Amino acid sequence: MLPPMRHVRTALVVSLVSSIALVACGSREAGPEPVAPAPKPAPVATAPTPPALRLDDSVVPREYALDLTLDPGKADFRGAINISVEVARPTRLIWLHGKRMTVGAATVSAGGKELTATATPSGEYLGLALPEQIGPGAATIHIEYTGQAPTTDTEGLFRQTDGGHTYLYSQFEPTGARLAFPCFDEPSFKVPWQVTLHVPKGMVALSNTAVASESTEGDVQTVVFGKTRPLPSYLVALAVGPFDLIDLGRAGRNKIPMRIAVLKGRAAEARYAKKVTGEIVAGLENYFDVPFPYEKLDSVAVPTFLGAMENPGLITYSSPIILASPNEETPQFEQGYAETAAHEIAHHWFGDQVTMAWWDDIWLNESFASFMADRVVDDWQKSWGIAVGRVKDLQRAFNADGLISARKVHNPIAEHNDIAGAFDAISYQKGGALLDMFEAWMGRPSFQRAIHAYLVAHAWGNATSKDFIAALAAESRPEVAAAFESFIEQGGIPLVSLDLACTSGKPELVLGQERFLPIGSKGSADQTWSVPMCVGFPRGAKSAVQCFLFTGKSQRVPLDSPTCPAWVDGNAGGHGYYRVAYARDLGQQVLDHGKLDTAGRTSALFNVKAMVDSGHAPMSQLLEVIPSVARDRDPEIVGVALSLVEDIEPLVDAALVPSYRRFLTRSFARSALAVGWKPRRGESSQTSKLRPSLLNSAGLIGQEPKVVAGARALARRYLAHPAGFDPTLGGLALATSMRAGGDPGLFDRLESAFEKSSDHHVRAALLAGMVMSRDPAQRERTLARTRGDELTLEERFTVLFVAMSDPAERDPVWDYVTKNLDPIAAGLPFLVRPGIIQFGGFFCDAEHRKVVDTVFRAKFERLPGGAKQLKQSLERMDLCIARRAKHGADVAAFLGKQ
Repeated sequence: MLPPMRHVRTALVVSLVSSIALVACGSREAGPEPVAPAPKPAPVATAPTPPALRLDDSVVPREYALDLTLDPGKADFRGAINISVEVARPTRLIWLHGKRMTVGAATVSAGGKELTATATPSGEYLGLALPEQIGPGAATIHIEYTGQAPTTDTEGLFRQTDGGHTYLYSQFEPTGARLAFPCFDEPSFKVPWQVTLHVPKGMVALSNTAVASESTEGDVQTVVFGKTRPLPSYLVALAVGPFDLIDLGRAGRNKIPMRIAVLKGRAAEARYAKKVTGEIVAGLENYFDVPFPYEKLDSVAVPTFLGAMENPGLITYSSPIILASPNEETPQFEQGYAETAAHEIAHHWFGDQVTMAWWDDIWLNESFASFMADRVVDDWQKSWGIAVGRVKDLQRAFNADGLISARKVHNPIAEHNDIAGAFDAISYQKGGALLDMFEAWMGRPSFQRAIHAYLVAHAWGNATSKDFIAALAAESRPEVAAAFESFIEQGGIPLVSLDLACTSGKPELVLGQERFLPIGSKGSADQTWSVPMCVGFPRGAKSAVQCFLFTGKSQRVPLDSPTCPAWVDGNAGGHGYYRVAYARDLGQQVLDHGKLDTAGRTSALFNVKAMVDSGHAPMSQLLEVIPSVARDRDPEIVGVALSLVEDIEPLVDAALVPSYRRFLTRSFARSALAVGWKPRRGESSQTSKLRPSLLNSAGLIGQEPKVVAGARALARRYLAHPAGFDPTLGGLALATSMRAGGDPGLFDRLESAFEKSSDHHVRAALLAGMVMSRDPAQRERTLARTRGDELTLEERFTVLFVAMSDPAERDPVWDYVTKNLDPIAAGLPFLVRPGIIQFGGFFCDAEHRKVVDTVFRAKFERLPGGAKQLKQSLERMDLCIARRAKHGADVAAFLGKQ
């Protein structure tokens, strides 16, 4: 899953049904005798105590039959569910999950009796109190209820509109199923489901399996779907609406049918997805050596949805990921769809067919999907440079894991709010990086055999971290288990010190390790791992790679080289999840003489930055390398240089912002002008991907005159005919033109076009321009749109993030956001609201930190995930403040010469 946005809806109202105690009596032939009344059952507490976090095994589901009446045009829905359960021991109270629904009737059938249950809501749970004991043995729970399908959320069942048509969707991961139906909403409860939908006549209804039967009575169409394979509740899925269905043919070893359900009238925009989806399925089957596990593969477009979701047989995608008009079908779009589709389809093996037993192992799902997306797409499209993207993603993991407040990969879930918080860079990027490191160390064939054995052993069931690690060890060597556990059972990044000793004839690596800590961190460096290392070095005219396991505080490793090498790359190919602190000038020798590919050079450059950030190298070392790297002929390396320069911006005093802009333009204007505002036929995908970043830095931020002139020309053409241009470049051109000023009527033209447009991409581009106005009143008028329900989620984020991106206007935008926190937050899904805390990361001073620690704490700390967001945001601000104190003077001296 690419994490969706979630929102808590209206309050739950549950009707209570009175319980009745029955008294038995009898007679004897000798004459009537008083019969003592049977003891009354002990009264059930009016407010029974719900489980603290997890359901126990006293009642477990065996099968579900779900019946829903759904109309995308209505805000409510009706449901009935039968749950076949096994009762382990006698009980009069059954707990399951159910939230924000009104129960009309509830019964439990067991031992030949049908008992009326009293339904009692309690937070995440729904209690069913019975008038007498049932069990042990089989029972059936029947519940009839009504629920809500709002338009302001993307959790549970929700509705969205596109082109005047309304659609209904589901999003149940991690705990949204309980908003749609009562259930045992934990991943270990994995059983078959049978779904029946009653929808308006003429609507398309979709679920995990193929349609078993259809019938129509009046204006209602009843669709019965086939019984599923065992599924946890979070993977049940459905969609209803006036979709256009596109047949993609059949794919995979079992020739499974594939379709795309697109928004009405937008079938032509699925051209690329139709072309490549089958190839992605085949690539995954080849890696896993296991056929696609399910009977069909439907994909469905959701108008506004952050990311995608791997529901087996029915993947949901945010429409911009899977749909594109011809001008939007850029190399970025193609690669983005391919990587997202590979991620979600890979989940059908890792996550769907084999499911983690509990949310503490969500990394088993997300890490593998991320890792497999890189593997399959790289094997399929070598020209895209996926290996470089892998190294860049690794930096996201490092940035998250450098915090002492970071989670462990295998992290305990202490409370309900921890579940949503587990979907982060640690589960996705760090976990994926660990898989990449161990594959490189073990060798791909051995690693693949382990994956295959794990999938076969746990098919259609649940598994844990220990199950997976045991599979790795069985196909490799016993020490793999301890090595892997050393990375998932503790947080942090190893910092490996590396020196080269050649005094005794044969060269040796002299290694030490501790925890990598950024400047200002309050963590302890006294930490070690079992580190799988692969180092590169010259051997004759070629480069060699040697892999070994580094354990303990220090170690000497003989290098397989007949002579003392001229250089040693401590992280060959950038596969290792560790930083390298080179002794003497060994790190510079790698950059100057190492025969590194683009991924290796990217890794080495980011390692230089890491050494500066941790205080192991002076800022001058990074500043001196940037100009030459910015002139590199490889667009990927230019992109690295650009990110290094952007990372300096928080350290720049306000008085030096003009100097910083001059440095930006001096470093990147030539490249920006060379790539230009118009894509060229035959250009590389790397150049195409770099273009927006270059033009943003040299044009929007740097205000280089020729780049601005190009922006104005494109802005005029885009306004006249937006369908002919990439909206990403169109929005950037509009923003650059507005920031440059000189056209007093431009804002009014943008605002007028916005009011008339129904195209979400065009509206986002227009908003990006409007919020960059130099006129405070115009900017505030645009920001005010985030306070109501006028904008989609994507459009809200466009306004807020673009507004905060310009350091020259950041403070007025921050003031507006802090003064209007309540109305801005009210327009966001409930579980997304704590994300506003991250806006504090744009700042690097104590004054703004104080606002985050007081105003933002009061508003968001108690929301799901809020405490974690707050703690990590404050730590990041502390680290930035310390980094600025350490390196600010060096940066100022450098910029003073620009």
